[in-house]
Amino acid sequence: MRSLNVLLTIVILGSSGCGVSRYAELRADGIHYLHYDYRVKYVNPLSRTVLLGWLLDNFHTDDSGTMVLNQSKNYYGTALIDRNGDGKYEKEKAYFFDLKLNHRSSNAVLWIQNQELSEKAQYKKVDSLLESYVQSLTGAGFYAEANVFSILTVKQKRFVAVVKEKKRTRLGPYKALSVRIQIFNIDQRKIQPKHQGTMLQITLLKLPYQYDHSGNSEYPDVRSGFSVMIIGYRNSAAAFPKHFPAYQKLLGLVEFKKER
Repeated sequence: MRSLNVLLTIVILGSSGCGVSRYAELRADGIHYLHYDYRVKYVNPLSRTVLLGWLLDNFHTDDSGTMVLNQSKNYYGTALIDRNGDGKYEKEKAYFFDLKLNHRSSNAVLWIQNQELSEKAQYKKVDSLLESYVQSLTGAGFYAEANVFSILTVKQKRFVAVVKEKKRTRLGPYKALSVRIQIFNIDQRKIQPKHQGTMLQITLLKLPYQYDHSGNSEYPDVRSGFSVMIIGYRNSAAAFPKHFPAYQKLLGLVEFKKER
């Protein structure tokens, strides 16, 4: 297990079975993320469809008929986390996604993640956080939407990430960066010089949070601070334009409560 980037920690899972707050709920008006006070609205509330043509990948229906977050190894696992910045890493269970959508007939992926900042990184600007993100995509063991900040270990491959476009924007009440990143497989590039690799589009922002973590004696009952929120789209460079409008639609479905 590799440790997370020193600046960042990954979100703590909420589980009613552990005596802590629930993490996410599918309600009539959208998917609510209770730790971060935001929701993703449905384009079709009757069928609870987030986007037409996209499959909700990181949820499943349990034995009681309730939609819950997946806890298999591709969605949930152990991470080494230095939550208070003391240089000591502790093991915590974590979800890798708030939301993951797979396109029904292609390899395109949309996702949302929240990863909490350590005490020492609370005042880092979004440009610095973006730099850490890009560094995490460069090197060995790349899996674009799940391996952000080295959460997972996968088969070794060598990649280089190049920022193609960066601009300042807003998402709801928050300042954000909109960034396009092209990622090349170095070994494949040597064999196929015209290889264009994978394209990512992300919106990155700092999101304030506060939630009750009662029931776990290792941590304070109430946690608060900032997380890094990443809303992303991944596709091959050649097919990237085809589903980019769906990514823009997803951004419009994200709704925050009032800023703290």
